[in-house]
Amino acid sequence: MGSIASADVRLPVSLEVAGCNPSVSKELRRLLEVELGGRLVEANSPALAVLLQVTCLDAGAELVARGPNRTVGRTATSKLEGLAWARLLALASAELLETHDQHEHQEPPPPSASEPRRSRAKRPLHITALATSSLLTRPTMGRFGGGLAVAHAPWSRVGWHLDLIAETGSHQVSSGTVEMDSISSSLAVAIHAEAGHATLTAGLGGRMGAVRFGGTASSAATSIEGRQFWAFWAAPVMSASVRFELPERWSLAAGMEVGWAVRPAVALAGETRAASIDGLIASLVLGVGVRL
Repeated sequence: MGSIASADVRLPVSLEVAGCNPSVSKELRRLLEVELGGRLVEANSPALAVLLQVTCLDAGAELVARGPNRTVGRTATSKLEGLAWARLLALASAELLETHDQHEHQEPPPPSASEPRRSRAKRPLHITALATSSLLTRPTMGRFGGGLAVAHAPWSRVGWHLDLIAETGSHQVSSGTVEMDSISSSLAVAIHAEAGHATLTAGLGGRMGAVRFGGTASSAATSIEGRQFWAFWAAPVMSASVRFELPERWSLAAGMEVGWAVRPAVALAGETRAASIDGLIASLVLGVGVRL
């Protein structure tokens, strides 16, 4: 057999033999020492090496070469007797190492001009089911709800976020109960930063929606009549969130949003403000999403 590599160019080789006759194992190592020269090292050598594993089977042998970057293997199906089997294994091992070395040192092709466009096209679209809790401040009132969000980052760190959220809540006043049912949507420009399996996002945009106010007068407030009506509102908003990527395309998300209603919606009970979407609005969001 001709020499396949010089020790100063190729990685060292560590040999492991299993299931073979002791005489075959000994002869195989001797032949590879001749073939590889100083390239063959002890199995427990600390040097960075290619691990050559030879496993004798009933009908042949399995050979695997494991390097730092590549793993290649083959099966020898023609089993011979005695030392002829060792010579066949040595030949097959040499050919396998040659194949491995060609792949190990193969330079990757240079990136083409179209690769950035393909990379952007493969960025996933994230659809997230949301559970929300928001706080209104004029007067103080809590609401709960849920919705759906869609997010996409067509550029490396910049993308967009769109959601649709429905929430409900009620507030007790001296004259009765005020109920609020709202639906709103936001559109924001988002900046993303990746940290391992987590993606941090900061967004700036606007939210607008419609709210249905409904009032029920208490028995003591006979001069006030309960009724229902719709009102519209709008607010600039800022948001921050973190998304954790899970296996099988799933993800978990948590975030918050704050805004200021510049176009408020107000419900009065007599001359008193009973409920409103006005001033500061703060929301907490939890979600489960999927990548498409």
